[in-house]
Amino acid sequence: MQSVPDSSLRQDGWKSAIFAELQRLNGQQHERKKKDTIIALVDVTLAGVSEETVWGRGETCARSTWHEKWKKDPLIADVLERSRRAANDWRDNLAANTLAEAAELLAIESLDSVRTAAQLRDKSEDDRVRLQAAFGILDRADKMTASKASTELSVSGDLAEKISRVYGDIEEGTDDE
Repeated sequence: MQSVPDSSLRQDGWKSAIFAELQRLNGQQHERKKKDTIIALVDVTLAGVSEETVWGRGETCARSTWHEKWKKDPLIADVLERSRRAANDWRDNLAANTLAEAAELLAIESLDSVRTAAQLRDKSEDDRVRLQAAFGILDRADKMTASKASTELSVSGDLAEKISRVYGDIEEGTDDE
């Protein structure tokens, strides 16, 4: 089973996915500020937050510097675009892996659930519990065994009377739907 990174790695694991792109800015004037600005822009993109929240941070350039100079630089624009793609791919991959792991975990855990339902079915003195456990197993076993119609359960006269007081008399065989 493939493991999913722990939550501390999930938050900003995309940063390692854009490392190679950021390296393309090595040696440039204001290298650190350019890299931090790109990281911040990618971060807000992934978070669905306005780009305006980036400006004014100590580690990023000023809004005017970005719009008047840096975003017009072909290298910086390309690094940003490729970084956004890489980060989005990372996020999509994480989501797919997380869903696959959840499905695998459900498949593994289902065996214990079936065993529990089978034990309830086999050992319970209560017919309703036995019937519900049996139908539960069938419903989840396969499309062919899943219930295709409503199930009728018989109830004691006392319970039937209480239900009748709340919902009124229901005639058998009528379908109000």
